[in-house]
Amino acid sequence: MNAKVREVFTLRGEVLKLGEIVGQGGEGAVYDLAAHKNHVAKIYHRPLEQQRIDKIRAMGKIKTDSLEKLTAWPTGLVCSKDSKPIGLIMPKISGRKSIHQLYSPKSRRTDFQRVDWRFLTRVAANTARAFAAVHDNPHRASGARTSRRSAIAALNLLAGD
Repeated sequence: MNAKVREVFTLRGEVLKLGEIVGQGGEGAVYDLAAHKNHVAKIYHRPLEQQRIDKIRAMGKIKTDSLEKLTAWPTGLVCSKDSKPIGLIMPKISGRKSIHQLYSPKSRRTDFQRVDWRFLTRVAANTARAFAAVHDNPHRASGARTSRRSAIAALNLLAGD
């Protein structure tokens, strides 16, 4: 995405002002939304293929209470000025770390210094619940974040493949 682009649009034409980048990866960057403190916009680096656009639309239509509670489930597409979908809106998950920082003993000593086996067991159970909620429907999930309270939020969700 062009670094100068500071506005995106919903499918209904609502203007969304992008705030600071809160995360970035191989697929895209995640931005705070100025007027929506509980949501973020993931803007993809490359144009979206029609299959991905269709998946994000379908995901917005099939969300459930358990998916919303346990995951950062997409709520809709965001578009460029020319109405081309360039990303998605999803709930903001803050105060989380990638789960690999917990299951790796080396990073656990740095990022989760006070955890014990009860905590690790609770995280494992919460992870299973989150992925079960996703798999109750024809979906797959990748990437997970955990907090110091052992809550899980699955990210990077894609509708069934």
